[in-house]
This record gives sequence, C-alpha cells and structure tokens, in this order.
Amino acid sequence: LLPEVRPFTACLNGDDIKDVSSFIQFFFEKDLAIIPAIPPKIFVNRKKASCRKIVNSDAVEHLMKKYGYEEIDFDEMSVVQQISCMRNAKNVVMLHGAGMTNMMFASPKTKVLELMHEYTEPRTYRFIYWFLSVQMGCDYYVQFCKTIDTHSDEWRKDILVDVDKLENNLILMEQSI
Repeated sequence: LLPEVRPFTACLNGDDIKDVSSFIQFFFEKDLAIIPAIPPKIFVNRKKASCRKIVNSDAVEHLMKKYGYEEIDFDEMSVVQQISCMRNAKNVVMLHGAGMTNMMFASPKTKVLELMHEYTEPRTYRFIYWFLSVQMGCDYYVQFCKTIDTHSDEWRKDILVDVDKLENNLILMEQSI
C-alpha cells in the first residue's frame, strides 16, 4: 500500500496518501461508525511478535500506564479497529515497523513517538514513518533504542528502551501544543 524506495523515501506524494486513506475510510464507513470509543493515548506493543520486541517491556508498560496510555496490539485487531484507533488517538507510541503505516489514518496534530533501533550504519535508518507523519499533519517524535543482539538479521533484533528517556519524551509530548 505504501511503497518504500531506498535510500530516499521522501518520494511518496502526500496527496496520494491522503486520497488512499480517505478511500479506505469511506469503504469502511459503516463499520467505523459502530466501533466503541478508543482511548486518546495508545501504546502499540509487539509483545507477541517473534522479533523486534521490547526486552524491558514490563518497565515500559508500567511507565505507559502511569501516563494514561492504553496498551494495544494491532496483530489482535481487525483493520477497522486499527483505523479507528489511529483516527481517534491523540498520542501514539509504537515501535518502528509495518504497523506504523496506520498513521495514514491519524488525525492532524496526533503526536506520534516512534521507538527505533540504533542501527550500526547511518545509511540503514528508515525515516518513512517520519515522512508519513509529516504528510498526515502529525507531530513526530523519535527515540533511538539500544539494539539487543537477539537475531543475526539487524532488522529483526529486539530493543532495550531507555525508560528515563522515554519518560522525558512523554513529558515533552504532553507539554507541546
């Protein structure tokens, strides 16, 4: 749905992304009308995934609850539920990955914090979700996290989130207008 052209990902046309988003939301309009209310702050966790997980997820989950975030897992949700989550969220914290394409359904001014691996090569950073965030009018934040050597493939490694840095970033998100 959203192609990525490496190494330059800023070739996506923002109007095209918005048109696709509008079309999909129109297609699911009746289903979206009956979805129950979604909390305004969501933390999208990948706890059940086989790779690219947060190794200190208990500490991160505790902090997220402290700041009023509801933990969700897109893998356990229908497409309509995922769209509804992003349409109604005001603050979103999530790991770098395909689930972030749901930002195409976010409302303008949604605050998005991406937890991203610290890669060994600067050329391997992928900022497609920053670009998508900008195109959708969201306020984008990124926190680079220590990569844990759990897989030979750098793209599949788990991360260790600096919880103190995360708390500071949550406070910055709360304070921004």
